Amino acid sequence: LAAPLLTSMVSSQEASTYGFYANVAIACILSIVFLGKVGADWMPPEPLSQEQWMDTHYGKQVAASFSLVLLATLAGVAAGLLAFGKKQWKRAGVACIIAFVLTCLSFVWFIRHCNTTLVGEICLQLDFEWFHGMLIGSLINFGFAAYNAYSVHGEAARLDLPK
Repeated sequence: LAAPLLTSMVSSQEASTYGFYANVAIACILSIVFLGKVGADWMPPEPLSQEQWMDTHYGKQVAASFSLVLLATLAGVAAGLLAFGKKQWKRAGVACIIAFVLTCLSFVWFIRHCNTTLVGEICLQLDFEWFHGMLIGSLINFGFAAYNAYSVHGEAARLDLPK
């Protein structure tokens, strides 16, 4: 009776392990797609130079979003390396949580800016485009990867395996 129960616990740990690797890989790929699209579209609107664009609220939002997603992607890669190479699941989970938080913060892209003029108040916001959907997918997968890392860590602690 105990043997089938032990086998199901090990398979649960294996499923969490494979789930972690899949979620981290998907999250990093989706983040890289976002970075590629934002990097390609980094050019300012027609009448502005690069310096003028970066002095606007919108240029700063794009730069901040790009930087935060880049850091989140690096944290995701670090999580994968920690789990794959050293089997440090707790640290891999922390790295995934950091990636999750950085990805959440990267939505500064959508902060609305209002300026008061002689005509009245003018409010503008950058548009939601397809590559922001990639960012949402990355966010979800970083969250699942963190959950899976802590599941593997918990199972390993319970079975007294390397953590």
